[in-house]
Amino acid sequence: PIQCVFWDFDAESGYGDWSSDGCLAHKTFTSDNHTYTECSCDHMTHFALLVDISGHAPNAERLPEDVEWSLRLITYIGCSLSTLFLVAAVFTLLWFRKMRHHTLNLVRLQLCIALILSNIVIVFGLRSTEPRPLCQALAALLHYAILASFAWMAVEAAFMYKYIVCVFWKPTKAFFFFCLLFAWGIPALPVAVVLVIIPSSYVWEEREACWISDRSVFFAGFIAPLSVVLLFNCLVFGLVLKIVFRPSDSCAGGSCSKVKAKAIAEAFTARRRRVIRRIRSAVLIVSTLGLTWIFGLLQIGHFRVVFAYAFTVSTSIQGVLVFLLYCVFNNRFRKTLQAHMEKVRRKSSSTNSS
Repeated sequence: PIQCVFWDFDAESGYGDWSSDGCLAHKTFTSDNHTYTECSCDHMTHFALLVDISGHAPNAERLPEDVEWSLRLITYIGCSLSTLFLVAAVFTLLWFRKMRHHTLNLVRLQLCIALILSNIVIVFGLRSTEPRPLCQALAALLHYAILASFAWMAVEAAFMYKYIVCVFWKPTKAFFFFCLLFAWGIPALPVAVVLVIIPSSYVWEEREACWISDRSVFFAGFIAPLSVVLLFNCLVFGLVLKIVFRPSDSCAGGSCSKVKAKAIAEAFTARRRRVIRRIRSAVLIVSTLGLTWIFGLLQIGHFRVVFAYAFTVSTSIQGVLVFLLYCVFNNRFRKTLQAHMEKVRRKSSSTNSS
């Protein structure tokens, strides 16, 4: 029988050999007096591959096969689960009018869409290396989706800073439109440059993956932008926390009475609690998303396997965290849901009574 194979670079102690693992003969057909067999190969990949700095080093060694298998399983289960929760988050943000009219929720909606896009590509297309043009398109799409998600993380950090520093600040439509152009437009620039100059770098032959293979493109077009956003987010939230916990100087030098001082102190404490609650979701989601990619960047040396697991697990479940933090733990969502349920209950009661 006809057998479909691929070149396994790790076989025969690194010398390489043909392998049929994951490959099946899809169909056989005849054309121009020649018989052809169409093969279908399914080799799953995992999240850790996306930021595997060691994997892009010269003479790089792959992770052990049992580790790779575990990471693939975690990635596909986690991504599938995360996609469901991200879709639920999008539905929630769009369903309730009070939720979708809040600008910060519109920012979060864009982040959810970018994450859904990247998860879908990882689950269905990252290992579809043939045909080659499709593989390049999928790699470019994944590159763009991840950069866009980080751009929206930066936008959310900027929004939270403005909300806290400028108490009465309300973003205008023009400002939000600028954010749309920035977060969806800027990530397209490095992707477009790669597609025009070296599109072949979007096929990683050695790892049989549709991802960035060129070392220079990987660091300049992917690792560098991610690092800039992580640094920006850390800086913004450092400034936010400094403002939140800064003591009030309204009574400096004993210029006000004890009653007034107590009222100011209570007001400051209440404000601080409100601010902490308001930034909790953003701090957690941004730090969670950021820390997962930091784990990925630390996949070097003796702790490579440890950080590969930490990165894959935490990044694969990010959709679940997004739903919990943006919806379940969101005070605005809980109040809106309670009001909606109360409205439904009153409507049901009036219908039954009539």
